[in-house]
Amino acid sequence: MQNHLHSSSSSCTAFSAIHVRHSEPVLVVPAKPTPKETKHVSDIDDQEGLRMHNYDIMFYKSNPRMKGKDPAKVIVEAISMALVHYYPLAGRIREEGQNRKLVVDCNGEGVLFVEADAHVSLEDLGDSIMPPCLSIWKHVLIHVPRSHLILGCPLLFIQFLEMVATMARDPQAPVIQHLPVWQREIFTARDPPRVTCNHPTLDMNPNEVVSVSCFITAHGKIGIPKGYYGNAFSLPAAVSDAGTLCRKPLSYGIELIREGKAKMNEEYIRSMVDFLVIKGRPMHRTTGQFMVADMTRVGFDEVDFGWGKAIFGGSMGARPLVSFLSCFRNGKGEDGIVAPVLLPRLVMKRFLLELLKITGEYEEHKFHHHHLNDKMETAGVIRSML
Repeated sequence: MQNHLHSSSSSCTAFSAIHVRHSEPVLVVPAKPTPKETKHVSDIDDQEGLRMHNYDIMFYKSNPRMKGKDPAKVIVEAISMALVHYYPLAGRIREEGQNRKLVVDCNGEGVLFVEADAHVSLEDLGDSIMPPCLSIWKHVLIHVPRSHLILGCPLLFIQFLEMVATMARDPQAPVIQHLPVWQREIFTARDPPRVTCNHPTLDMNPNEVVSVSCFITAHGKIGIPKGYYGNAFSLPAAVSDAGTLCRKPLSYGIELIREGKAKMNEEYIRSMVDFLVIKGRPMHRTTGQFMVADMTRVGFDEVDFGWGKAIFGGSMGARPLVSFLSCFRNGKGEDGIVAPVLLPRLVMKRFLLELLKITGEYEEHKFHHHHLNDKMETAGVIRSML
C-alpha cells in the first residue's frame, strides 16, 4: 500500500477563476398526487446531533450516448417521478410538542433544484475535485433563504438518488425492487426504555478523556426490511486516556477501535435508542471526541443518471470532529480512499508531521518543513492509495 499526503492549499486553483452561472431555484414536485399526511421519524433520526445538512457532490464525464440531452432536464424529470414513491422527501420537517420531536409533513412542496453552467472541463479541474476544496464549495453551492435550516427544508437520501438515476436512464423502468419502506418504528425506544450498554459517544466518564467513534450500520444486526431509507447506525467508541494512548504504540489504538466496533449488536442498538430517549436527545460529545464515517460503500460513486458512474461521488469535505471517507480515482488512474480532516490550524500542522512519520515520508519532507508550515491550511487530506 502506498501512502500519499495531499495538501488542499493548491488543489483549488483550477476552479478559482471560473465563472459559474446559476439559474433561479425551483421546487420539483411529485409527478402525481401523493398522500397528505404526517409521518413520525425514528428516535435515531431525531437525534440533536443529526439536525444538520451534509454536502455531497458527484462528478460525471460526458457520454456520447447522451449527446443532445440536457442533464438538468433529465434529472428534474426523474426526481419528479421518483418523488411519487418517496413522497415524504417532497415534504417538510417540523417539530411537534414540547419535546421538539421531529415529524415530516408530507405536503408535496417539492425538492429544491438549482441549475448551473460553467465553462470548464474535468481535465481542467484534475484532482482538484477531491475534497476538501473550498473554491468548489464557493462556486457550486449557493445560498437560498432558509436552506441552511433543517426545519421547513426539503429532504434527500442516497436511496432516493438511486431511484432518480433509474428513472433518468429509463422513465419506464419497473420500480418494484426500489420501493421505499418508512417503518421508523424499528428504531423507536422500548417501553419502558432501558439502557443496558455503555454509550461513551453520548455520555463520557470524566476519567475517559479521548475517544474515536465509527459510524456502524445496523443492517445485518437487526431486522431491517429491504427498502428502508431512514438512519440505521450507531456510534460505538474506542476510549482511552490521552496519556496511555500517547505512550502505547499505534496498534493499541487500532485494537481499541476493533473492540469498540465489536460491541455493535442488536442489544447495543436498542440500548442506544433507549438512552437517547431517556437522556432527552443528548448531543454527541465535542471534547476529546472524533468520529469517522466510512462512505465508501454507500454508493455515491455508483449512481448513474445515464452518463455512466461518477468519477467521484461523496462528501465535499470534513466537519469539525467528523471525517467522511470516500472512494476516489485520481488522474493517474490510481484508486484510493479520500479522508478529509478538519482540525485547528496548529493541530493540523502537528497532525501532518505525525502522519509523515508513520508513512515514512518525514525525512523526504523535512527539508521542506518550513514550506509546509507556510502553506498548510486548516483542512488537509490524507490519501491512502491502494
